[in-house]
Amino acid sequence: MPRRLFCRALFLLLCVAPTLGVAGWLVQRAVSEGPRGRLAALGERLGVRLEGDGVTTPRPGVVRLAGVAVREPESGRLLARADAVAAQSTADGWRLVAEGLTVEAAGLAELAAVADRLTRATPTPPASVSCGSVTLVEGARELGRWSAVTGTLGPLGADASLGRRLVLQSGGASPGTLRLSVTRNRQIDPPATRLTLQAGGAGLPWRLLGGLTPGRLSGDAAFTGELSAVLGAEPTGSFAGRLTGVDLAAWIDGGAQRLRLKRPATVDVQTLAWRDGRIERLAALVTAGAGAADRQLIYAANSGLRCGSAEALLAAWNTPAPGGGDTAIEFDELAFALNLDHGGLRLRGACRDRAGKLAPCVLAVRGEPLLYHPAEPAVPLAAAIGLLAPAEAAVRATGPLADAAARRLPAPRSPEAPLRVQR
Repeated sequence: MPRRLFCRALFLLLCVAPTLGVAGWLVQRAVSEGPRGRLAALGERLGVRLEGDGVTTPRPGVVRLAGVAVREPESGRLLARADAVAAQSTADGWRLVAEGLTVEAAGLAELAAVADRLTRATPTPPASVSCGSVTLVEGARELGRWSAVTGTLGPLGADASLGRRLVLQSGGASPGTLRLSVTRNRQIDPPATRLTLQAGGAGLPWRLLGGLTPGRLSGDAAFTGELSAVLGAEPTGSFAGRLTGVDLAAWIDGGAQRLRLKRPATVDVQTLAWRDGRIERLAALVTAGAGAADRQLIYAANSGLRCGSAEALLAAWNTPAPGGGDTAIEFDELAFALNLDHGGLRLRGACRDRAGKLAPCVLAVRGEPLLYHPAEPAVPLAAAIGLLAPAEAAVRATGPLADAAARRLPAPRSPEAPLRVQR
C-alpha cells in the first residue's frame, strides 16, 4: 500500500506546484513496478519527466516523498520542485501536505499543458491541499511568494460527471493574497474551462499571462485585481484592477525618443473585456508623472485625436531650444481617462490644476494645461492607431506596433469599413 500511495501522492503534487493552483488528480491505477518505474510512467502520462530522492512512511497510512522535481522531458529543464510532500487517504478524500513548492516562471507553458490534460481526465475522489509556502521564480529572481496556501478539488455539483472545480488561495488577509479558481464545466457543449485569478499585494508580472490576454505590456508591468477567462475555440475574458510599471513609450513608434517619462505609468482598469484576442471594451485611467514628448507626438495627438492646444503649449512650441538642443515639450503630468469600444475612442483629461482640481487636459505643466482633451464625444479608432506612428503627417499608421494594435482593437461598428493598416 505505501508504494501505491507514493504514485498517487506524486500525482497530486505535480498539479499543485506547477500551476499555483491545480491541486492534482489521483492516479487510477499503479503502473510498472517499483517507485522509479511509477515515476517514469507518471511522467510519460503527464508529458514531463519526474524525479524523486526517496519515499518514507513516517506513520501508518502516510507516505512522504522527498526531493521531487518536474522537468521538461527532452531538455531536462526544471519546471517545478518541492522539498517534500506527504499524502494521506482519509474518509473525505485525499489530504496532501507539501513543503517548499517552487515553480519556474519559464516553465508555465509546459505546466499549463499538463494541467489542461488533467482537467479533461475522468473525475476522481475529492482532495485537499496545504503548503507552508509557494514561490514563483524566474531564474535567480523571486517573482512572488505566498504563505499558508490551501486548496480543494471536488466535483462541480452533486454529480461528478458534470465537471470539477479547484480553488487555491493563500492564507489570511495579508497584502500578498492570491486566489485561483479553475472550473471545468461539462454541462455545456462543448465543455469549457473557466479560470478566475485574484492577485493582491505587489501583484504578478502581466507577461506571465502569456496569450491569455490581448496584447503584451513591458516586462516589468505587474497587475493586481481580478482576471477571468473562458478557454476554448473562441476564448473570452475580462480584467478589472491596477497595472503598475507600464512603459507607455513601448507602444509608440520610436519609443523613448518620442516619449520620455521619469517613472512608469499606472493604469487603473475599470473594465477590460476581450474575445478571441481582440479587445471589445476598455475603460481605464492612465496616470504618469513628469517627462517630455516629441513634437511629432504632440502634433499627432493634436491633429489625429483632436486634442486642443493650450496657450502654454503654443508658447513652448514657439520658443527655440537653447543652443538648438532638444525641442521636446516638457510636462509635469500626463493623465487621462479613456473608453474604447467598437464605437471609437473617448478621451477625457485627468490632470490637476494649481488648486488641485480636475482639469480638462491630458497634459499639464506647473498646473497649467498643455493639451486639452478632444471636444468631440469620440474619435475614430484609426486615429488611436495613428498615434502609434506620429511621424506620419496624415494619421495613417505603419509598422509592427500599429499593425498589432489594428488586430487587437475593437472592430469598427458596421457599416464602417474594416479597420486596416495602410502601408
